[in-house]
Amino acid sequence: MKLSTTLQNLVKALKISLTRIFNHINTFCFLFNTLIRISLKRPGLSLLTQQNMNKTTKYKWLNNNLIFEIEDTLNLNVFLEANNILLSNSRFDKMNFQAFNLLNVKNIDLTVPEIRVFLTLLEKAMIWNKTVKTAIISSDPKLVSYFEMFLNEFRWTSLNCKIFETLDSALDWCEIENEFK
Repeated sequence: MKLSTTLQNLVKALKISLTRIFNHINTFCFLFNTLIRISLKRPGLSLLTQQNMNKTTKYKWLNNNLIFEIEDTLNLNVFLEANNILLSNSRFDKMNFQAFNLLNVKNIDLTVPEIRVFLTLLEKAMIWNKTVKTAIISSDPKLVSYFEMFLNEFRWTSLNCKIFETLDSALDWCEIENEFK
């Protein structure tokens, strides 16, 4: 009887693990297919270079937290490169928040599917550090409405992301001491 219970527990654990693996594979396939479709529709968009990151994005670390200052053009490259910077740094494990300051963006070269890709990548990255808050700072009505629409879709996930009109209000939500403002 005890062996049967142990075996049932092992089978149940295996089913859960396989379901999680399948979900990760499914997410990867979705992202890969979406990125391929985007690159085919937008041949000028290079998904594998830092060309736009160097020109339009600055980032700074506040202790173990990251603030991206995006200027000029906002596109998927900027978000992909930000994701690379985030995940490739050992401070990610100790991070409490990240902020994307979009207040100085002059040109939005971003489609609705690309915003979904960004938020999906963000949500999957947070599997490794579930306490990270993400602040998006923008006063552009179009951009705010896109992010609000997708954040509504992601409300059932562990993604802790909000949109703010000012950097100060975002940092207040992230509970950063005044010395960093």
